[in-house]
Amino acid sequence: MFKWLIIDGNNLIYSDPNLRALREGDFDGARRKLARDLDSLATTLAPRISLVFDGTIGGKGIGYGTSVIDVEFSSADMTADGVIERIVYNAPNKADITVVTSDRVERDTVEAAGAHSISCKTFLEDLTQETVSLTRHVTKTQNRLPPGRLGDFFPD
Repeated sequence: MFKWLIIDGNNLIYSDPNLRALREGDFDGARRKLARDLDSLATTLAPRISLVFDGTIGGKGIGYGTSVIDVEFSSADMTADGVIERIVYNAPNKADITVVTSDRVERDTVEAAGAHSISCKTFLEDLTQETVSLTRHVTKTQNRLPPGRLGDFFPD
């Protein structure tokens, strides 16, 4: 689908209605859930995903370990937007990058640098479609497998 996704994590959390209740009571929990949710779909979304959070709102990145996603927190003197801009500016193949944010100025900035961008709303719609497609594929695969027999579990 994408080659390299760079996601404005806080922006996506505020755009996702499924995270609304969690973010209001436990913002760091909402960030962790977002990282886990993206991690579970990472191989179908992009070979490389960077999830960037503003470091000034709770959390310091402890316990965000995912198998595929690079989770970054901005320093106190920089916003997540600044980190994203720096990543895009330093990337050798800017055209391979898609930035996910609903911040119009940020989208204009990364596009001017040569990257692509999509809104959080569009990304969430794509994510929903990808999840539905993946679920259908898994269901079809499970339905095609013959039922196991007791002898299948014991070697001769």
